[in-house]
Amino acid sequence: MPQEYVLFDLQFFEQSAGHYNVSVTCPLVPGDTTGLFSSPASDTEYQQRFERLQALDTDEDLLIALGRQLFSALFQGRVRDAYITARGKLTAGQGLRLRFNIDPRQLPEVAGLPWEFLCDEDDQPLVLLDTPIVRYLPRFAAPPTIATPRPLKILLTAAVTEPAFDVTRELDAMRATLAELAGEGTIELAIEEHLTGDILEQRLREGFHMWHFIGHGKLNRDGSSGLLVFEDASGEAEDVSARELGIILRDSALQLIILDACNSGRLTTRPYRSLAPALMLADIGAVIAMQFKAPQEATRPFARAFYQALIAGEAIDSCVTRGRRAVMLKSRLRNPDWGIPTVYTRAPDARLFAPPDAPTPPPPVAQPARSLPGGGISVSIGDGNTLNNSPITIGATPPGSREAADDQRYDQQLGELLTLLASTRSARAILLKKQATQQSSVGDLTALADAEAAYDRLQRQLVDLRKARLSDLERRAAQPGGPRDQQIADLRAAIVDESLEITRRELFKLEGQLRIQTNARDSARVQAQIKATQDEIADLVRQRNAA
Repeated sequence: MPQEYVLFDLQFFEQSAGHYNVSVTCPLVPGDTTGLFSSPASDTEYQQRFERLQALDTDEDLLIALGRQLFSALFQGRVRDAYITARGKLTAGQGLRLRFNIDPRQLPEVAGLPWEFLCDEDDQPLVLLDTPIVRYLPRFAAPPTIATPRPLKILLTAAVTEPAFDVTRELDAMRATLAELAGEGTIELAIEEHLTGDILEQRLREGFHMWHFIGHGKLNRDGSSGLLVFEDASGEAEDVSARELGIILRDSALQLIILDACNSGRLTTRPYRSLAPALMLADIGAVIAMQFKAPQEATRPFARAFYQALIAGEAIDSCVTRGRRAVMLKSRLRNPDWGIPTVYTRAPDARLFAPPDAPTPPPPVAQPARSLPGGGISVSIGDGNTLNNSPITIGATPPGSREAADDQRYDQQLGELLTLLASTRSARAILLKKQATQQSSVGDLTALADAEAAYDRLQRQLVDLRKARLSDLERRAAQPGGPRDQQIADLRAAIVDESLEITRRELFKLEGQLRIQTNARDSARVQAQIKATQDEIADLVRQRNAA
């Protein structure tokens, strides 16, 4: 398995019915790449294959053929060239993360395709090798990457409803898996065997980081909403809609949800009332759900391998890849179980938890070990340096030191932000071109506004990241072997240049606001804001010229 994944971002924009523009962004591919995608959904052969997939009536040849058909439709022309270029530049220990950047509200047909079954030209299922697939919902703010939780609080729940299943066996297997995989640190595990809405709401007040649900999922009668099946106070089945579930979860501390329930990842006729996208609205960082029926015989090995990878510090989509491979070994390639889990996330890098700090040297006098109160399960969760587009060399730090870990973390965060900015810039260009030629739909105009807001937010995050880095380098400058003055000066220059671009964009917005004011009071207020922004620009220009 790769130790690092390089982002290959695919963003879709509707061109005409069944045909879409595709924008590709990848740090291994120079410039911006655009291409065309024609959905195979109207193809008779594809429809027959998809119907058999939904019925779980498959064999190895059918799944490979379905995956090849999707692959050929997507990876053609310049998009195929970009993919081949990216794969050719991967180094040892690297894989390619395919991130499908699709708003299901605007493009439900594209979002509803079973991308997890993609097979390349060598008939290899991508998600079983070195190419995890994640469904990214960019219209929501990215979740914060929180410090490694100690303990990691997991709420494991089940609801005993028809059709019946051995809930005790499933919960015991999960409990045993977590105990067996325990490492350094602690897991705090709580189990609810008969979940009701009231119980879930009460337990969430305890600050759990993860919720794992075992039970049944389905769609309502008209297919407009996803449902989880809980129990009521008397033990009878009670349907909880995606919208109701989002309300319950809204103010929780949950970062990750695993819905081990059939059809929990399936899109409805109103996509943001589907379970996984609806939970994005509730500010959940990532959701792993099942797009078809998932037999319990497959979910057990998936859960074991997933938690094993999570404890080892891997990103969420990498953990899912481990789980898929375990399922494939159990139920074989001919069954579609390995492709049923879907990963939805708001996290640009599919990582919700920061890696643990680098180990510090032990003190000269050994201290007696402290036992953890009440025992517990032990776990450890963990996870290009550029100025604009040119390298900044950072002074060498001893391997394994805290400074080296800080350097690596900064490099990773910087690379991810720059890649996201490039992707958003490409999306803006496509949407602005459609606007200029008067081809924009209402959805395109909404997407353009979202892209503009996302670009502004990402650039501000970049400035904040650089400022934090500058503070760290200035602290280290006085230490032996610390960063050179030129390195600090380059970082300051980057901060000024990026702040100048943000402030000039803000001035442009204010000048637009001034033109639409209808009374003198509001005009005076905006003019004052414009004057303050112009002064800020002048100060930034002076800083740049003095550097």
